[in-house]
Amino acid sequence: VYPFFLAGIYLIFGYHHIAVQIIQVVLFLFTIILVYKTAGLIFGYKIARYSMIVTAFFPTIANYPAYILSETLFTFLLCLFVFICMKLYMEDKWMHYGLAGLILGLTSLCKAIMAPFILILLLWIVISKNNKLKNVLPKIICTLFIYLIVITPWMYRNYITFDSFSLRENVQATLCVKALKLDYTLADFKKAFIFTISERLGKKIFPGVLAKP
Repeated sequence: VYPFFLAGIYLIFGYHHIAVQIIQVVLFLFTIILVYKTAGLIFGYKIARYSMIVTAFFPTIANYPAYILSETLFTFLLCLFVFICMKLYMEDKWMHYGLAGLILGLTSLCKAIMAPFILILLLWIVISKNNKLKNVLPKIICTLFIYLIVITPWMYRNYITFDSFSLRENVQATLCVKALKLDYTLADFKKAFIFTISERLGKKIFPGVLAKP
């Protein structure tokens, strides 16, 4: 999602980082509003004002829009997803189920760590509605269907290109990034050493996790 986000901005405004930074500042402002709205729905608008202020002046989050990183977009999508889930819980409209699947799909394509959250979302829908499964099954199918529409094309692309359905970046991309840097310092070698050790331990402890080359 983030590369497409950058490509769209560069297509409209030209290859200028300042355009990305300005739009990310706008996204950060929308994130603050979403925090306010979501906290207002859950805790009331007195707590929501405090939540908004804490979010607006939290150093790490407030600093992200200045960088060409996916964190600002991801945080916005994540807050939007939580807000939609709260609206789904309170109003129970079909539109909210579809939006929940759509936003979670985009969030997963922004950071793959969110992909398994679809299982938690579907379980939460069943529990939160406190109803029989057959009554919420059509809405669950709707949410899952839209989610799969969003992520399946990219999973298929990864399978064709890398022989893996995983949404995470593959070894080829990591090797490409490493090849771009030739002037390694002692600190870089230390980081690489620690990374290699952790990778080897991971393969020993969880041998079936990584896809075979």
